[in-house]
Amino acid sequence: MFLHSLFTKYLRKGSDDLADKTSRLPLELYRPVIEALANSPECSKTDLFHVALTCRAFRVEAQRFLYHRIAFVEGHKSSVRLVKFLRRRQHITKLVHDLTIRNYGLFTGTRKRKTVSSYALAANFPFSLLPNLDTLTIIRNNHYSDAIGIHDRTLPSDLFTTLGTQLSSNSLTTYRCWLPMPSSHFFDFLLHQNKLEHLVLGDLSNNSPDIQTLLGSPSFLPGLLTLDATALDGQLATIMSQRHIKALRLTLLPELPADWSLYGPHLTALDLSSIAGVPLQTLKELIPGVPNLRLFLFVANQQCLMLNEFSLLDPLLNLEALSITILVWGAPLTAFVNKVQRDCKCPKLRSFYVEGPPSSVYHRSPSAISDDAGPEIWTNLGYCCREQWLGCELDQAIRANP
Repeated sequence: MFLHSLFTKYLRKGSDDLADKTSRLPLELYRPVIEALANSPECSKTDLFHVALTCRAFRVEAQRFLYHRIAFVEGHKSSVRLVKFLRRRQHITKLVHDLTIRNYGLFTGTRKRKTVSSYALAANFPFSLLPNLDTLTIIRNNHYSDAIGIHDRTLPSDLFTTLGTQLSSNSLTTYRCWLPMPSSHFFDFLLHQNKLEHLVLGDLSNNSPDIQTLLGSPSFLPGLLTLDATALDGQLATIMSQRHIKALRLTLLPELPADWSLYGPHLTALDLSSIAGVPLQTLKELIPGVPNLRLFLFVANQQCLMLNEFSLLDPLLNLEALSITILVWGAPLTAFVNKVQRDCKCPKLRSFYVEGPPSSVYHRSPSAISDDAGPEIWTNLGYCCREQWLGCELDQAIRANP
């Protein structure tokens, strides 16, 4: 707050004194100052850009944040500017670690391609200019792609051909795409990215026996730690049976698979927060199969609320962080929080996130974890960004020693 106000004051006055004053700061202070500004909800990218203009040291540190994550929107004029900028400023390309490609596949066919610049096509993106790229995300705008009827259309293979030839081998640690993918081209691409740790797996079309063999090979993606998928189908079971996946996120869970006990014990994080209708009986069967769970996210449906069933979490003796999404709750939020804290007796639970109107995070200190004093030992830390909370807790869960 103070730093943001200070810089805003000088920038609005247009003072030239700021550069002189900040240039005398010890070098080790520049990065913390920029980090504090970048993480402040009151500071925009424009503000950060203005701070970068004050002196070279601030510019170097600000650029690390400004260009760490970039987005390419297929067919958009901003993407043409982005590609031209990257080609001119190749020192900036070393700062890019995270690339999101939006709306890939909207411009298929010769006629549509002629309507946009070649720079605006994702298949022509200069991936070879990004030596430090480690995260790639491919998404579509749901409203737009649904309107023209392509949301469920399999992605064209051109992009994966380009990735296979331009992207450095084993450079990616994270790949995210929920969209249907051309399986043969996609797996050719994955074969060159065998150090992936985080994978979001979309539907695969034309899944051949060779693909199933590849999925079941222990030498394929041996370091995979987290997996996002639609459901626990045969394809996903094949992947999990040969690897010690530590974090799993599902969007469908019609029933618990028969072989859940084979890979459930390896999980330290499980995210079911996208599933509104997990039957209470399924939760009761699922939880004993994940004894090493440290992070758990789920939706508390009406059945859960009415039957006071939060004690079903008690077998999770290693649970440290819990997120519960509330669908329907008539009483005040504090009553719900007190109810969970009273009924849930997980001995190591230290962080509790409530996703509802409003959202809050609760914390208890290590000295109070062994105490059984009830809800009063918890501290309400107020609103916290769910993504930020989840990112921190997920990293701790998957990196923790078994």
